[in-house]
Amino acid sequence: MTYKTSSNRSGDLSELKVMTDIIEKGWLVSVPHSRDSPYDLIVDRGEGAFETVQVKTMCGNSIAKRVNRQGSSVSDGGKTRNSIDYAELRIDWLAGYQRHTGKVFFYRLENYSKIPTDTFSV
Repeated sequence: MTYKTSSNRSGDLSELKVMTDIIEKGWLVSVPHSRDSPYDLIVDRGEGAFETVQVKTMCGNSIAKRVNRQGSSVSDGGKTRNSIDYAELRIDWLAGYQRHTGKVFFYRLENYSKIPTDTFSV
């Protein structure tokens, strides 16, 4: 079987690249069971607390901290998608994977939440 959409393949690859980076740092990483989870990964850095990570495939040098899906539907005639503000949901980290360089960038909630735009450049 092959991927039906390139966006699913791209997202899976980005998550695996970020997971690899986290493991190389010596931290433990888990994946939530539900697709409805607002975050992609759970990280244990050994400090007694779990942290959430949302993985984004970067477009050039940009990473999205808010995804505006208003007006698009889940399927033809389906319900309207919700917009997602990762800072509002208190996701601990945004991790951006830059495909053309293979680099992973991490941004803490305390930093990315102060950026006034929906996307920002690294």
